Amino acid sequence: MDDATLTQLALAADPARPVDDDAAPFLPWMPEGEAGADGDLPSWYMPPVGPIAPKRWHRAAGALIVSAMVIIPAFGFCITYGSLVLA
Repeated sequence: MDDATLTQLALAADPARPVDDDAAPFLPWMPEGEAGADGDLPSWYMPPVGPIAPKRWHRAAGALIVSAMVIIPAFGFCITYGSLVLA
């Protein structure tokens, strides 16, 4: 099918019509049986999210940045545009 035919079919479809229970997603680029856990996307397209344990230096870097953003204005300086100036 070309794009014009698909566009005509999409515009002619009734958006209020419920989806059939035995409807399958139309994914022509994906071989049969390669769908993800919910059957919509392949696992290589959107892999499942796993727990990410932050490393110790990630927490330290985040704490340093947040602390700098609080402490620098407290001393009367401005760092809005990247350069440290007296406010």
